[in-house]
Amino acid sequence: MKKLLAVLVAMLMLVTAIIPLQGFAAGDDKGLEDAIKAAKSLIEVPEDYKIISSFGNEGDMDYWELYWSSKDDYTGSISVRIRNDGTLLWYDQYKREYYQDDGLKFPKVSRDEAKTIAENFIRKVNPSVIDNIKYYEVDQIQLGDNSYYFNYIRIENGVPYYNNSIYVAVNRNTGDVVSYNYYWTEGLEFPDASIVISVEEAQKAYMEKMGLELIYQSSNVKDELKVFPTYIPKYNNNSIGIDALTGERIEFGTRYIIYNTVSQVAMDQATKEMAGAGDGGEIRLSPEEEKEVREISKLISLEEAEKIARNSSEIGLDNEKMNLDRYILSRSWNNKDDLFWNLTFRNNPDVDEDEIYRYASVKINAKTGEIASFYISVPYNENDKAVDDSEAAKAAVEEFVKKFKPDKYQLVELDEEESDQPIILKSAELPKSYSFRFNRIVNEIPFPGNGFTVRYDAVRQKVTEFYMEWYDIDFPSLDGVISEEKANEALFQEVGLELQYKEVYPKDLEIRDYSDIKPEMKLAYVLKSGKPYNLDAYTGKILNYDGTPYKETKIPEYTDIEGHYAEKQINMLSEYGIGFEGSEFRPNQQIKQKEYFALLIKIINNYYSPGLSDVMDGEEVEKMYNYLIRKKIITAEEKDPEAFIKREDAIKYLIRAMKLDEVASIKGIYNFPFKDVEETNPDLIGHITLAYGMKIINGFDGYFNPKGEITRAESAVIIYNYLNR
Repeated sequence: MKKLLAVLVAMLMLVTAIIPLQGFAAGDDKGLEDAIKAAKSLIEVPEDYKIISSFGNEGDMDYWELYWSSKDDYTGSISVRIRNDGTLLWYDQYKREYYQDDGLKFPKVSRDEAKTIAENFIRKVNPSVIDNIKYYEVDQIQLGDNSYYFNYIRIENGVPYYNNSIYVAVNRNTGDVVSYNYYWTEGLEFPDASIVISVEEAQKAYMEKMGLELIYQSSNVKDELKVFPTYIPKYNNNSIGIDALTGERIEFGTRYIIYNTVSQVAMDQATKEMAGAGDGGEIRLSPEEEKEVREISKLISLEEAEKIARNSSEIGLDNEKMNLDRYILSRSWNNKDDLFWNLTFRNNPDVDEDEIYRYASVKINAKTGEIASFYISVPYNENDKAVDDSEAAKAAVEEFVKKFKPDKYQLVELDEEESDQPIILKSAELPKSYSFRFNRIVNEIPFPGNGFTVRYDAVRQKVTEFYMEWYDIDFPSLDGVISEEKANEALFQEVGLELQYKEVYPKDLEIRDYSDIKPEMKLAYVLKSGKPYNLDAYTGKILNYDGTPYKETKIPEYTDIEGHYAEKQINMLSEYGIGFEGSEFRPNQQIKQKEYFALLIKIINNYYSPGLSDVMDGEEVEKMYNYLIRKKIITAEEKDPEAFIKREDAIKYLIRAMKLDEVASIKGIYNFPFKDVEETNPDLIGHITLAYGMKIINGFDGYFNPKGEITRAESAVIIYNYLNR
């Protein structure tokens, strides 16, 4: 395969530039010269660019990295990584003109044109793979993007292998290829895909050997903690699937041993709550606010919290050596009804001079005094060795939880999948620590969002970290939930299984770095990507991860605009997410103020998403208007969501969005282009004249009809003309 690829690449080079390729060698001037020539046969490099080069090696692959830049290091640059057989691995181009900010506009190059450019580029730089890739559709394009992005997945025997791909970015105004990445594994052997079991057989095997699990999940929706039952896959879709040849369950890859690391979940939480972060959910209180909350909620005092921490035998603070270093009274970032004392203790060097660095953190419920979490930093010495294995660690942790949280021990269950199950490598020492996850059980089903994470030190034979999340909240009843069989049927209908190539590594490797090991390729059925895997436990419909209904992003196909004068403009806007929900645009219907702003806001802030105007609820409408008032697009006095919008007001709001209101309001300098000046608000003469001058509006037969109520189609034309200016 390598020899064949080398021959193909060499033939390509001969055709394009007659460049002899003899391999690029480290420290070899000729190797660098060949690399430069090979790269310049594939891409254009300005003659006046200066160059910096470096040489690298990854496994059995040698490559040169070449960096060209303009003399001023500002106008432009080109970066290339090219392999010793002439294969272009990645390419990145920068030009200052790509990032000129002249407001939101339609691109000069269409998406279809850019896609053709991307594929022609792949065909030029790597023709041998063009027949083995398939375009992977991406989400809706954004007006604010500088480039179009195209991702191509490797296809072998008609089956996708998602771990290999080619990525190309094309500037949307110049048509230049600005980025190219080639992720490809050579030498893989792909088994025959013609003898696999059918999708129907795979679905049956999935239900029997994998299937779904009914659990409770939680999320914050509009600042309110919400708990809801869902069906989710029992196993990680990226780790386990159905063998497409045997119908048995198959595991992809292997697990890594984790040495001396704290549970990521607990560390994330500790970082948020001890450092005062927290996605806007955490509130730090001043001393006066602390006093007020304490009086109202009868919180325990700082002194009481410190005493609880120091008296805990499970934590085992050395009261002589450890000082209270800092403290924070904060609300939980995901459940604002809970308040916690977060205490940090540090080693006192005056008492313990030999201790280089040690600290402990403790989180205590400020209402109940219950210890919610703790972490003890205990550094290891080079010669420290584990005493306990995983089974001994598990037994010790279960005994600890039973003693530390006796009232909750009967309400949790060990999660084997989320707990450490290290592979004991040949001639390797035992891990020095283990992590265990206990999930809360409510109404006989798991609630993974609540429970305990426990880290066990296998050297000192003690728990050094404990993290608990436990909500005092009502859980919805499970009456009316669909069966697992019905949920599986819904999963196959809403998501479905897909045949893929997956890589499987031996489970008894003595190394952790797989870069030198070629995996065995297996055919497997797994869930299709692109949609959430949460199913509403009552209906079987897909839910987002916050429990809200999932809606697939797709370009609307309106059934009532064919032949309409605004058909082109409406379709163009819909490609960028500017439009209305459903299959009807109702172009001749008068547009309400809130509907007009739901369209207009996309050209004010391309990433602001209030929801399409037909389906916005009251809170979303209010949020949108608050944003518009802050941006001075509309005043509070002008706000009238249900009113039909007049033509002159539509232009007024557009000119404000363009930040030209101050200029447009200057009196006596504008030559009004329409005959109905007497009917026009004198304060809006400049606004309408500017819009006419920029070809945003044209009028009809010399009239503007300023007091006329604008339609949905007219609104679309105005916004289209603005973006097409």
